[in-house]
Amino acid sequence: MEKAITLSIKQAPSKTLFSGEEVEDDEWAEYKLDETNLLTIDKQQQVGYFPNDRAYTVSHRTAEMLDKVIRAGVLGEDGDDLDDAPVGVKLPSRRPAIVCESCLFADSGEGRVRGFQVLDPRGLLDFIGVFHEKKENGFLQSNDDMIQDEPQTRLNAILGCWSGRSTTKRSGVYGSTLVEEDVSVKYDLRDDGILIQDIKTPRGSIQLTGAVHGGLLQFGEGLQMTLLPGGLALTAPVNVGKSVGRSQAFCFEFSWVYSPGKRRRLVRTYDTDGLVVSSTFVEEVKV
Repeated sequence: MEKAITLSIKQAPSKTLFSGEEVEDDEWAEYKLDETNLLTIDKQQQVGYFPNDRAYTVSHRTAEMLDKVIRAGVLGEDGDDLDDAPVGVKLPSRRPAIVCESCLFADSGEGRVRGFQVLDPRGLLDFIGVFHEKKENGFLQSNDDMIQDEPQTRLNAILGCWSGRSTTKRSGVYGSTLVEEDVSVKYDLRDDGILIQDIKTPRGSIQLTGAVHGGLLQFGEGLQMTLLPGGLALTAPVNVGKSVGRSQAFCFEFSWVYSPGKRRRLVRTYDTDGLVVSSTFVEEVKV
């Protein structure tokens, strides 16, 4: 019988900025190593980890993370009344179908960004959110830096051709394999306002057609890309039920233009049963 391995890691002292107030985090996390490319945390999460690239993506199987991270960030540790939510703030469903968390670290390792994408029990996109965090005494982009750009500036930052290298780790039920390959992505905004996205790899190409609505890019295939300040973007299916009905896999993407002309992406793909198929990390430059 294969012996289970538990890895206990003390989390680095850090402070998280919640609504202008810093909250200290200092705790131990236990990771059970079940296979070469999949970590489970108390069997409630599935983690795709890219240690060399300082990136990871997590699928949460319970709503516990929503209460500890997202709701606590908006309402405070004891806040459980929706009436206490700030005006205009949408809190996620208490019974999510899927919670996908993605994390990308800055080159210095002192700061990071985490993106959350939540599907409600019907499989509809319910909530997206981003956290900007730093280690103690580390660098965190200021609020002014994060809100100064306009939707058109965010769009201009991704238009053009991106070229890079991807690393894909497939989960155990899908072979537990690791594949590296070249990838190119081109975003072309036509004169009639139609946005064309071309994705090419050695295995083939995909073309998506969409429309631009400010900072929201909506593609006919049911994908929605939200452009956020600071070079961040979250891509998710609007209605997973449609993908499942067509027996198609679906995915979530979190990307960060962390420097002009330089971008990192995390993509997590699911099958029609909501099981993780693979996690992909992409490092790209604009050409």
